[in-house]
Amino acid sequence: MLPYELSCEQYVEHLLQWCRHHAAAEEDDDVRMVGIVGAGLMGTAIAAVHLAADKEVILLDNNRDARESARARVQEELRLQGCDLPQQAAAKLRTTDDVRELAECDLVVESIVEKPDVKQALYRELEAVVS
Repeated sequence: MLPYELSCEQYVEHLLQWCRHHAAAEEDDDVRMVGIVGAGLMGTAIAAVHLAADKEVILLDNNRDARESARARVQEELRLQGCDLPQQAAAKLRTTDDVRELAECDLVVESIVEKPDVKQALYRELEAVVS
């Protein structure tokens, strides 16, 4: 089944399985800090996978309400993923609305609305701060 044929929940589960597989396969990698753009359902699930893999995460969203509720959603996702200490893992989460904070990340993942003009604007911003 192709990603566009999946429901949102199926796609997130597919993505989580992929992330878990790759996180386990790449334990020796140099990625210590992950930036995630978008604090919605997918962004918080991706954040939880990286936090469970003992990475620091910066979660960027321009929506204040999304940023404020992100930590609780990430902790719930960690719990659902079977993380033994969801609060400790979530302590490595930082939220922001400043794209410049992603400059210190080893990896940046985008999980924003599927609108080409919005994504293009984001990529221009990221290109200016992420090398």
